[in-house]
Amino acid sequence: MALSYQQEFLDTFIKDAGILVEKDWYEIQHNSDVLRLDPDWDMYRKLELEGLLYIFTCRDSGKLVGYFTVFIIPNLHCKGNTRAVNDSIFMEKSYRKGFTGIRLIKFAESCIKKDGHKTLTIATTEINPIDSIIYRLGYSKVSTSFEKEL
Repeated sequence: MALSYQQEFLDTFIKDAGILVEKDWYEIQHNSDVLRLDPDWDMYRKLELEGLLYIFTCRDSGKLVGYFTVFIIPNLHCKGNTRAVNDSIFMEKSYRKGFTGIRLIKFAESCIKKDGHKTLTIATTEINPIDSIIYRLGYSKVSTSFEKEL
């Protein structure tokens, strides 16, 4: 294994992300029978151009095996501050043992911190939660979300 961690641009990521994004969706999406997977790549591109999207990846000898995406949003409760909020995280099952995912998150944290952001929020799902990893990385539970199909 020759693992590498990097921040990538959307156009590079999209070339290799299709199968992983689909695996991610069906593995954790609560209502995939109601909502179909159809990423709005144009909006992602717009957010990236505005500096509001970060994409961090893990590759094994060039092959995409994991990703961690983050939106930068204004913190409307603390004027002038931003929040880094995880949009998605996925790692191929064969790479989930060991520290591959932890290294990806730590790499992302380092880059986000260098850019001056003070907090990072990571959401996990009730389907295949990664709470134990998140706690091990020093995160605290700050909220619980609920969803209802209307």
